[in-house]
Amino acid sequence: MVFTALPADNAGYVSFWCDTCMEGLHVCRAPIPDGVTVRPMDKPIEERNPRVPNYRLVT
Repeated sequence: MVFTALPADNAGYVSFWCDTCMEGLHVCRAPIPDGVTVRPMDKPIEERNPRVPNYRLVT
């Protein structure tokens, strides 16, 4: 699971997936819990860590 947001925001995007089947979900405007690592949305995608794999969205 990876959260992406602007540095001062307390909500952003969350992406989570299964490492085995590579299927997952993407939710916008998700609350960000205290203490989690957040990918900074104000940096270019290639500079954001942790990396989000190319997973298949479950609809």
